Amino acid sequence: METEEKGKTLAVVQDEAPVYVPRICSWVDLSLTDVERLLEASATTEELQRVLCEILGLEDYGSSKEASIEVDLYFYAISSAKRNNFTAEQISAFFTILKSVHSMCKSTPYDNFQEVFQFFKELMVRHSISRPPFSICLFNMEQVKDITDYVLKTYFKHFKLYKYAFTKQVVLDLRLSYSGVPDTPEPPVGSEVELVETMDDVVTEEAEAQQENVEESGEAAQPPVTDDDGGEKEDQDQEGNTQQQNLKSMVAANLAEQMKQLQATVNQELATHEKKLTDRVSALEARVAKKGK
Repeated sequence: METEEKGKTLAVVQDEAPVYVPRICSWVDLSLTDVERLLEASATTEELQRVLCEILGLEDYGSSKEASIEVDLYFYAISSAKRNNFTAEQISAFFTILKSVHSMCKSTPYDNFQEVFQFFKELMVRHSISRPPFSICLFNMEQVKDITDYVLKTYFKHFKLYKYAFTKQVVLDLRLSYSGVPDTPEPPVGSEVELVETMDDVVTEEAEAQQENVEESGEAAQPPVTDDDGGEKEDQDQEGNTQQQNLKSMVAANLAEQMKQLQATVNQELATHEKKLTDRVSALEARVAKKGK
């Protein structure tokens, strides 16, 4: 079931991912009063940022990383529009175009660079050709080129950074199991100190289990400990501590090796994706520069 609101660029499909449909963006997110407030406040950076926060409803600008990035994104867009002497309607449309592109970027954690760029091009077409009611000629060819250059050099050039900043982090839960060794209990929800203490208890239990297995198989017979022979008891305690330390070292070495391999794989994947994204942006910039000549 599809629901749409007049003038909105987002059509919500029930039980499906958001579908972004290019639409005319004039007076969608910024009214004439909002644009006039922004133009009056653009004399100082702090005042313009404050007005933007009020319009966008971003009360946590000073404490939220995402809110700070969004305010800076729209702040520089408004400043660029003012330098290019855009009208109030052009500023409103440019703001909503950039806001819609950013919303589509952060709508999924997966790579959607090509889809977002295609969506941006379709939005620009909707505002540069007079064909009512499908499109309007709000920007001339020189303004379309200025907007395209600005968005390419500021947003799409750093597309991967925006994607990273607005994507929830995935935490790896790594578990190791050994045959003949009791299962590791669930980690407690608490501080790192509690987690370290739990790991020490597990390692101690594993060491005791191995020592019991050795005693049962007869590979190492423990002599009786008497009050008169304190040296033998001290040797046994030292041997148990040595076995425990060896087991800890084995577990730590195995875990470090697996984490090293995992990190190498992740770094290789990130390098591959970064190279692909850089090549795409370079090709797009070259294409735009060729059209502008």
